[in-house]
Amino acid sequence: MDPAWSHKPNDEGSTPSPATKQESMMLQLNPMIPIIRVSDNMEGYAFIVIDYSQEHDILFTCAMDNGEIWTLNNKEIRFCKNISLDRK
Repeated sequence: MDPAWSHKPNDEGSTPSPATKQESMMLQLNPMIPIIRVSDNMEGYAFIVIDYSQEHDILFTCAMDNGEIWTLNNKEIRFCKNISLDRK
């Protein structure tokens, strides 16, 4: 955590307390992870993970095989089959 954070005003001009600051993380996956969207069995690749905190679902930004980009929560996706890793 930035020690100078508590001295930076927010958009309203007030300084929020450290207890109200939410930690979040964004991570680029390299290599991308092959996934399947549960709702329609569309395959794609997850390339970014977003974690807002322990109170929220993990979000994966995925490039689907039809060219669309979606941000899906971890309940909506599954790993693809990979027989070389014995994942069925």
